[in-house]
Amino acid sequence: MKRAANSTERSLLEERLKRSDKRAARKTAPGGEDGEQEITSLRGSKTTPSQRPAARKDDDGGADALKYRRGERNVINNIKDKKLRMEIRRSEKAAKEAAARAARAEILLPSEAGFLEAEGMEQTYKFKQQDIKQAVDVGSAKKVFNLRLDELGPYSSRYSRNGRFLLLGGKRGHLALADWMSGTVKCEVQVKETVRDISFLHNETMFAAAQKKYVYIYDNQGLEVHCMRNHIEVNRMAYLPYHFLLATVGNAGFLKYQDSSTGELVSELRTKLGRCDCMALNPYNAIVNLGHSNGTVTMWAPSMSAPVVSIFTHRGPVSAIATDSQGRYMATAGLDGQVCLWGGVL
Repeated sequence: MKRAANSTERSLLEERLKRSDKRAARKTAPGGEDGEQEITSLRGSKTTPSQRPAARKDDDGGADALKYRRGERNVINNIKDKKLRMEIRRSEKAAKEAAARAARAEILLPSEAGFLEAEGMEQTYKFKQQDIKQAVDVGSAKKVFNLRLDELGPYSSRYSRNGRFLLLGGKRGHLALADWMSGTVKCEVQVKETVRDISFLHNETMFAAAQKKYVYIYDNQGLEVHCMRNHIEVNRMAYLPYHFLLATVGNAGFLKYQDSSTGELVSELRTKLGRCDCMALNPYNAIVNLGHSNGTVTMWAPSMSAPVVSIFTHRGPVSAIATDSQGRYMATAGLDGQVCLWGGVL
């Protein structure tokens, strides 16, 4: 009796094992009872697709975002400082999100912008103008022009506010106004004395020239309209288009504002820093930036007798100043061989 009971128990256990094997086979087969397929990892543990995290298509924000990346990722596994590691990780995440946003915004662009693409060991700064002319379309190739002004230079150049007219002033007295889009010369004058700087006024119909002693106003036909005798030995000029003011500075170290609509001298500010040969206008807030020989940059407004801001930028004289269109950054160059970028001071 005991042997018979043992045999029946074994048969029942075998049937149960067979049933469990069939159920397991149904679950593991594609489209089984649960519709999920078990996957055995390298460690031996079994996980279902519902338990696994969603796979990312691309760690860099997609294939379209690869061209917007700037360099390779930083390796942070070997960094022991946790704070530094987290900062680098956040910066990497921000760069990745920026590339993804740029890729998503690409569909809003009406057309693809032109660019230079180097092949192999080529460098873009070694490309010649003739090579670029042969590679662009016919309309762009017609806009290429060459000016040989090697006799009366060096030259100062200014573009009008609409970007169509070009004003040239040679140090040996040559003044020229040209419509570079049509390739025609509007006027050409030889003043027979030194020209230090030039500037358009409210539009292309009038321009100013800082000559040997005074500042002269000319029209677009090359005729002298006015002579400003209050501005003596001017080195640099800048025009404030929304205020109709012409700002000048020269060897005497005085910053003067002249109203071009009424012809009156609005203000005369003493910088107390000697001769000035470096000026830049901030187009955002109409502040005039002056670079001085002691390495400082001062910012001036016509209604204030003292500089709004004074910054020690270089250990030598300041040779050049430039500001961006939004007034957030300023770049300065000095005779100490350095170029500095300043932000948040304008």
